[in-house]
Amino acid sequence: MAKREKRVKREFFDFRVGIGFDIHRFSRVSKRKRKLILGQVEIDYNGLEGASDTDVVLHSICDAILGAAGKDDIGTLFPPETSKGITSRKIAEKVIEVVSGRYKIVNIDCVIIAQKPKLGIFIPEMKKKLSELFSCDVNVRVKSPEHLGDIGKGKGISAISVALLRPKTSKS
Repeated sequence: MAKREKRVKREFFDFRVGIGFDIHRFSRVSKRKRKLILGQVEIDYNGLEGASDTDVVLHSICDAILGAAGKDDIGTLFPPETSKGITSRKIAEKVIEVVSGRYKIVNIDCVIIAQKPKLGIFIPEMKKKLSELFSCDVNVRVKSPEHLGDIGKGKGISAISVALLRPKTSKS
């Protein structure tokens, strides 16, 4: 095999995949005090508990990106005791900064698991905002847990994401 063919084949297979997950329970504080933010979209519903704005979509995406890059999770980058009140967008911007020197984000897929609220109408706006933030195609879907477990009882929301990265080359 010629040297050029080896280089092309190695680059073709040199993709990195990461999986991210996040889960939060709904806040016990009234919805006027905590906002529900998912995929950078504010939804008129009671918010989630946590140190940041608890955007489970963005948190799962960030962990997927960090995992693909072989880095620590967002809890290590932003420990809960030092991240009180931080926005998930700030977390995402830091994650992008951490990986962007070496990797390009190719695409992201995220599944939100929620019994309530109904989220289908918010998906197009989430996709648009997330695609702009990460400069790649971002797909978002929502699934119902069919009333199983705590999320199925409406006690919280979770999200699972997969990110595909490829190393930057001199041509990237």
